[in-house]
Amino acid sequence: MVRPTKQHLDEVAMQVREQLCDKPFLTLERLEVTRMVRDASGATRTSLKSVMAAQLEESLLARNVYCYPPLELTTTGDSVRFFSYSPILRWLLALLNEPKKSQDELLARSLGALQEVHESTRIVHDFQDLLRLESCKSLAQLIDGTGMNIENSDLWIYRTSGGVELQTGDGFSVQLEYPFTIDAYWTAAFDLADEVKEYWEMIAEEQEDESEDEDEQDDESLSADELEGKSVRELREIALDIGVRVASRAAKRDLVAAILGAE
Repeated sequence: MVRPTKQHLDEVAMQVREQLCDKPFLTLERLEVTRMVRDASGATRTSLKSVMAAQLEESLLARNVYCYPPLELTTTGDSVRFFSYSPILRWLLALLNEPKKSQDELLARSLGALQEVHESTRIVHDFQDLLRLESCKSLAQLIDGTGMNIENSDLWIYRTSGGVELQTGDGFSVQLEYPFTIDAYWTAAFDLADEVKEYWEMIAEEQEDESEDEDEQDDESLSADELEGKSVRELREIALDIGVRVASRAAKRDLVAAILGAE
């Protein structure tokens, strides 16, 4: 009876390494790994028992590939993940497998970051799913946090027939259809906040432009009043101060014309 040798297991480990390539991980069914062993060795009826599984893991580690859960602890129907055994993975495994009081705070921060990633990828299937999430309880902060003093800028959430609708007091809204991730929810909310902010910035710019036009018109009417009935000397004194007192080109032309006419 043909039995897989170390050379055959090394060949399988190399195949896994090639499939993993630059990916952060590779997921395979245990039965698929067994088939790879059978194809490499020609032993069509061999099983991946605990001793052989441990030997294959040694071959994988020799090629910088880590397997979890361990092959020897899995059975038919299970799946396993293969990771590039990077410094970050070794560091995280050391934190978990080698408990030290001095590293408790570091482990807590690391798990907290993983929790945030986990929450952002959670799938929302209905309105109750959304309400159960702690991070979705405070909605008004989304736009209030932009630093803009916007009236009626709170964010409101409403149910729709197939999802939810986010609305602001300014009349902006966006709809999300189930299912969606929490990350998609917050992306839509912040995009809505940006839209409101851009709208009010545009309104502020338009009001500023209108104010500048009014100032220019005031300059022109003021200059006309100042020119009427002035002597040449008085007009020349005004001309010396023209950069400060008369801003518009039209007013400057009127001033020059008045001086020439008086002369």
